Amino acid sequence: MLLADMHIHALYGVDDGARTEEEMRAIVTKSYEEGVRVMCVTPHFHPRYFGDNREGVQTAFDGLKEYARENLPKLMLFRGNELRYDKGAPAWVNQGDCHTLNGTDYLLFDFLMDDDRDFIVDGVRDIQRSGYRPVLAHAERYTAFHKDWRTLRSMKEDGVVIQMNAGSLEGDYGRAIMKQARTLMDYGIVDVVGSDTHRPDSGRYYSLARTAETIRKKYGEAAAEALCRRNIIEILLGED
Repeated sequence: MLLADMHIHALYGVDDGARTEEEMRAIVTKSYEEGVRVMCVTPHFHPRYFGDNREGVQTAFDGLKEYARENLPKLMLFRGNELRYDKGAPAWVNQGDCHTLNGTDYLLFDFLMDDDRDFIVDGVRDIQRSGYRPVLAHAERYTAFHKDWRTLRSMKEDGVVIQMNAGSLEGDYGRAIMKQARTLMDYGIVDVVGSDTHRPDSGRYYSLARTAETIRKKYGEAAAEALCRRNIIEILLGED
């Protein structure tokens, strides 16, 4: 099955993802070998947490495009950011410091795993009021919703794209997150799956292909196709 990945920290030296150019190439090559043909790299963005990484992101992305042209000829590469939400964060997007997914109005963003429920809900609304279509990163991981998954369903109904990490269904992040991921899948709340890979080694490489196969076996071919390819491509093209 050919795949699309819209959440991956492959660019080197810009956040807590790939540390070297060799690691960047190893991540992308491994993904390509597993069937990824569309990839949107999403380095973290928050000046306090990650510094001003804009120049480094451009340099790493240019290098990755050249490597892909020579070695991974069927890979389509795009760029965005994973915005770490904070009050006033939409201004970073408005002024062009932080990027949406492939220049569309879809914005991938996250919170700290133990952030307060109201802070997350208010942050999502802030993104929407700012004119962007929210893509809530790894929604299954926020502890505030582990006993309140219906709030995530309400967000989805209000137009928020719910992204789940590859590996969550298999328990890579622990039993509580696996249980939440299964609940969100069972109730049809998940819209897209992203690898959220940070390193090429097994500890922080999360196989999108493995999760696509898990979804195919439990939820059917159509679900795997939608969550791991079609919906992602539609987002990167700016479609509803």
